[in-house]
Amino acid sequence: MIDKIDPTDDITKEIAFRQDLEERRAYKKALTWIGLLIAALAVGGTAIGYGIAGLPGVWGALIGTALAGLAGASTIWSVSQTIGAPSTTIATSVFGTWLVKIVILIAALAFLRGRTFFNSHVLFTVLVLGVIGALVVESLAVHRSRMHYVVPKD
Repeated sequence: MIDKIDPTDDITKEIAFRQDLEERRAYKKALTWIGLLIAALAVGGTAIGYGIAGLPGVWGALIGTALAGLAGASTIWSVSQTIGAPSTTIATSVFGTWLVKIVILIAALAFLRGRTFFNSHVLFTVLVLGVIGALVVESLAVHRSRMHYVVPKD
């Protein structure tokens, strides 16, 4: 039988504080790395896009970078805002952020449909690379952190 943890116990408060601090560090690190990834995508994608398709390639890379940045940073941001909250609150936040992200993505793609000022292949490539890169960064940041999933009982 598992005893209930007393939330007013000083040790429990200290463990919760340290856990929150470690989560904040992990998410801050992930946001930093995603920012670097987005900067690298903007520079590299713009250069390669210009080499492949000229100015439309540059626009495709910049739009793809912006959409990838939205996709990558929004999930980590939403989870970092709910540190210490119940799991249902975290899940609601992540789902709501995901829903808003998808609506923005669909709206942006619908707006861009039929426009010729950008290269769609460059946009797609940069967007996919950005989303995959963000997933890798998120996974590594959480995997390498020291977050506890089970609080040991003394």
